[in-house]
Amino acid sequence: MDMRVFNRKVIRVLLLTSSFVGIIYLAHALATPLTWVMVAFFLALAMEPAVRRIEAILPIKSRGLAALIIILTALGIVVFTIAAIVPPLVSQTQELVHAAPGYIEQLRHADNPIIHYLNQHNTFSQSQGSSISVSQIFGHGSVIWGTVANIASSIAALITILVLTFFMILEGPGIARTFWKYQPAGKRRHRQEIAKLMHQTITGYVSGNLLTSLIAAIATTIMLTILRIPYAIPLGLLVGIIDLIPLVGATIAAILVTLASLVYGGAVKALIVAAFFVVYQQIENHTLQPMVYKHTVNISALLALVASLFGATLGGLVGVLVAIPVAASLQILIKDYLDNHRAVDHT
Repeated sequence: MDMRVFNRKVIRVLLLTSSFVGIIYLAHALATPLTWVMVAFFLALAMEPAVRRIEAILPIKSRGLAALIIILTALGIVVFTIAAIVPPLVSQTQELVHAAPGYIEQLRHADNPIIHYLNQHNTFSQSQGSSISVSQIFGHGSVIWGTVANIASSIAALITILVLTFFMILEGPGIARTFWKYQPAGKRRHRQEIAKLMHQTITGYVSGNLLTSLIAAIATTIMLTILRIPYAIPLGLLVGIIDLIPLVGATIAAILVTLASLVYGGAVKALIVAAFFVVYQQIENHTLQPMVYKHTVNISALLALVASLFGATLGGLVGVLVAIPVAASLQILIKDYLDNHRAVDHT
């Protein structure tokens, strides 16, 4: 065997291995910005039809202005929901913290066998009564500062993603023209058809998901208004936002709103709210979501669940949101490759 050929093969294998390891390392090191870029990319694709519609009705035909209107509208909804929910939540938490020492003192003197048993084993020490302070409960402010830092980082991430989305929408057509310009002429049309199908899949999934979330928000708001539970509109918007999370979002939203109903309306209203969500989730799971997944992404419930699990592991909440359209796009690419490969084999 020619040693020069052997050496070339060895060098090629080493270069490929090194390149693969380097790509994995860079992906790991740049996981956060890459995730932001991916989310912005999918948001830009999903917003494209709305941008075109708004641009068509604007007196000044401006793609940037249309994109800005959509992004500011979405941001306004999120800000309104947070502003409406967070203040009462903070005040209720503060009241609970200040009342905690009294609750603990009442618990120590409660007349039931469990408390007697705990007192006999010195579970409640004499110093645990009224000496509990807010700083002790919150670990001398570390939890508060940690929460503030997390909120600040989340806001920064949201703003960064929206800015990336705006520029992707603004420059998207030019980037697309440049990309297709350098594609092989013989394969360009076929690849454009595949890209169009993937784009329709992503926008269809996002539109369908937004529709189901809007229905959930409206139904929840109406139900809470009928029960006269405070903050019906922001709680309904909260349900709509959380319901965007595939498969588990409705359950999380149901738990949060049921707890809020328990605080603001009492046990009976909380049971009614819980029953409402049980019925609504059956309707959503067996009617609305199958229609969305089947007619927009043409993906099975099993594959959607597996994709969501992988997405949650790789990218957390953001990974869950983009997992299903990514899986559907990969399904289109794999199917196209297998169809073409089989056609070549048959010839």
